[in-house]
Amino acid sequence: MLHRVALTLALCCLAASLRAATWSLVGATGTWRFLRGTNETSLPNTAAWRAAGFNDAAFANASAPFWYDDVRPGGTQLTDMANRYGSIFHGKTFTVSNPAEIGALTLEAYCDDGYIAWINGVAVVRYNVGAGNPTINTFALGAASEPVPVIANATSAENSRWIPSGTGT
Repeated sequence: MLHRVALTLALCCLAASLRAATWSLVGATGTWRFLRGTNETSLPNTAAWRAAGFNDAAFANASAPFWYDDVRPGGTQLTDMANRYGSIFHGKTFTVSNPAEIGALTLEAYCDDGYIAWINGVAVVRYNVGAGNPTINTFALGAASEPVPVIANATSAENSRWIPSGTGT
């Protein structure tokens, strides 16, 4: 059975490690910019929405986590998702004053069935999704195990190529 790429964001946290300290760049809750995957987010360039500076005026503000089907506490329930669309797009800005001080990043996500996390247009994590440029009709490689796990992904220390000084997305 194929499953569409859908990021059910029950927990998504981007944490940075600075030498001995760790802090959160993007928390698991709070207000996010989001768009239902009923159409491509940016045409004709379907990748434009991932880059810093993208005009996300078509996105709505909503509380994380995002979910449908099984009832979860808090956040935004997508009651219209079943049999209508299989992707949701999220955006969150963050600020880094000195990217050279970041030793590593960890992204944690509660996800059913797959996701790709981009920072400033660079795919930094792929979970259960094949290579290539996805569309709203891209499927996850398979179903996530139940209960849906929290996925933790650590990135390499070479963050400066996609985390510039200042604001990022």
